[in-house]
Amino acid sequence: MMAVDCVTSGYAPFHGFDITTNFHEYLKLSDELSAFDFDTFVGGHLTDIGTQKDVEITKEFTYDVYNTVKRIHNHLDQTAVAAEAAKAVGAENEFALFKAVLDRVTDDSVRELQPRWVDRLAGVDVWLPSHVWTALIYVRWDDKE
Repeated sequence: MMAVDCVTSGYAPFHGFDITTNFHEYLKLSDELSAFDFDTFVGGHLTDIGTQKDVEITKEFTYDVYNTVKRIHNHLDQTAVAAEAAKAVGAENEFALFKAVLDRVTDDSVRELQPRWVDRLAGVDVWLPSHVWTALIYVRWDDKE
């Protein structure tokens, strides 16, 4: 099996879960990699050889981002967020109101996730907002679960 740039031992994935255009398949890949029994993992960029534990940590991170974003998105009072934003930008500016909702989900998710991961994976401080955005796009438009 070949899985290039999906796990980098000790690091958060690169921007937007490795620039994925299909987060559903990215989630499935985490499960598929975890199903293999191995001792050594060669992930590619930035690091030395890793282990199955590195794959499990990356899977845990990926699912934590997904589940956190989904929970925050699904429980957010979007009408209230839009109403608050309308005070500043006007009710007619629908794109700005919608962006305020997406920004709130992103900000709240990053605020919750960062303390859990910043000391576990290098690069979380750099790439976490992009991972949250990738998960948010999936949750908002593609998630069937």
